[in-house]
Amino acid sequence: MADIGNTTPPGANDEPFGIENNAAGIVITMPEDGSLTSISAWVYGSSGVGDAHTARAAIYATDGTLLGTSDEAGPFTLTSPDSAIEFPFSAPVALNNGVSYIIMVGGSPGGGSLIVAGTNLIGGGKKFSFTYTSGFPNPATIRDESTDYWLYATYTSNGGGANIPAAHRHYMRQKRAS
Repeated sequence: MADIGNTTPPGANDEPFGIENNAAGIVITMPEDGSLTSISAWVYGSSGVGDAHTARAAIYATDGTLLGTSDEAGPFTLTSPDSAIEFPFSAPVALNNGVSYIIMVGGSPGGGSLIVAGTNLIGGGKKFSFTYTSGFPNPATIRDESTDYWLYATYTSNGGGANIPAAHRHYMRQKRAS
């Protein structure tokens, strides 16, 4: 299995974003053919009162077409993102080499706030509002966002494609900037 997206834990100066009836995500571009098995995100409750929240992850085509949703996770009782929460997919989603996808996490309303970690320093995030109890919309109108969120996808390789290791986007940006 390989990971693609923001796999490094968020830092102390990262900006949280409330995901109650909202979805936040990032764009990934597949380095090889594969099957999505899960999406992970640094999701947590605020002030210890987030335990009434649940959340799901979803994957979209860049045109807003819903390709799949994860199993529900929660309730969330953490008050800091000590580790990423995994959102497994009961039905793996086929992903194609060189194609970009949007991975999202969205949460239910409840006491306090349900947060996903992000940073305003980089940008490149995506988001939309929706009614959690109705499920992720298909299609979705996904907006660009100045925050880059801490999510990543885990997939199994189907072979073929470029067969290069999935690279962390920030590392690649640093390499391009130098």
